[in-house]
This record gives sequence, structure tokens and C-alpha cells, in this order.
Amino acid sequence: MVDVQMSNDKLVSRAVKIVTEITKTDEKTAYAYLKKYNSVKYAIFGIMARIDDKDQIEKILSKHNGNIRESLKVIQ
Repeated sequence: MVDVQMSNDKLVSRAVKIVTEITKTDEKTAYAYLKKYNSVKYAIFGIMARIDDKDQIEKILSKHNGNIRESLKVIQ
């Protein structure tokens, strides 16, 4: 579900719900990260890893084939 494409309001709401449930953040923060990155995966990783730079997020995730859990292990 982290690869959901936010192509309409219903999917944006679903994406916000996914991000808030996984990261335990509020809807406002989740929406801000989703808007910034236009990606559920990047939003989740950015919040959990406390990284704001999209290029850095992309680099770390790509090293681990897009796996958030494996990418977080390197950060922590």
C-alpha cells in the first residue's frame, strides 16, 4: 500500500491514513510530507528517518530496493 498513487481525493485520504498509522504522526504532518514528496513511501521514510532532503531519501531507499524497514536499519 505504500506505493499507492494519489490521483484523487479518496486516494489522498487513504495515503494520509497510511502515513499517520505507520508513523504515529498527525494528519497535518502526514499531509505536508505527502504534498512535499508526492509519495507515501518517501513521506513515511522521511518522517521516520527525520530526513527532509528528497535526494537523500531516494538514494537511501534505492540502495535497499525501496524497502523502508531495511533503509531505516542503516539510519538507526
